[in-house]
Amino acid sequence: AIIKPDTDHTKAIDNIRNMSDVRKVQYIDESMVDIDKNKASMYVMDEYSGKETNTVYQGRYPLHSNEVVISGYLADMINKTVGDSVTLEIGDKGIQFIITGLSQGSYMGGMNACIRHDGIIKLNPNFKQQNLQIYLNKNVNTGEFVGNLENLYGDSFVSVLDMDKTVELGIGVYTSIVSKVGITILVVTIAVVILVLYFVINSSITRKKRELGIQKAIGYT
Repeated sequence: AIIKPDTDHTKAIDNIRNMSDVRKVQYIDESMVDIDKNKASMYVMDEYSGKETNTVYQGRYPLHSNEVVISGYLADMINKTVGDSVTLEIGDKGIQFIITGLSQGSYMGGMNACIRHDGIIKLNPNFKQQNLQIYLNKNVNTGEFVGNLENLYGDSFVSVLDMDKTVELGIGVYTSIVSKVGITILVVTIAVVILVLYFVINSSITRKKRELGIQKAIGYT
């Protein structure tokens, strides 16, 4: 869900967090940042203990406002590792952060990082959390929940996205493309097989007719 940035939605979010169908609620935002003069996309969370997927393969996620995790690809580019310091810049403001971990992933071509919310506020005091991730319990109908959420708190959101449906649609398009490619390959393969069989059988018949003609010429009946 995308939260409207201009009003306080603390009460609405607390109510959502306490819904029986809801397993977890947390912000996961993104912001562009320069890391030692390299453009990177930065994930922003209040804290990372509740993150669904752990992509850090060396070190740990940030626990304090002066810490950052960067991708292993970016670390190799700038010749940094866990324990080193890097300069993060947004606009004209730059602050040094300590690298606490290296992460994996291909997002933004490997140019990505993770920082806490209280860390990015140091770089951009006007930063607003907007991307609210709502995780539901098993067997909850996502479509119905989204409808109820919009009815109850529609004024608080810019939009509410059903990720299950989005993924399903994305997979559907991919499956359709793969199916069409598969059918095309199958048709071409059948055509090639038929063509090869035609030439083989035609050649065999021609050769047999020639043999029979020779036998007839020398007296066979």
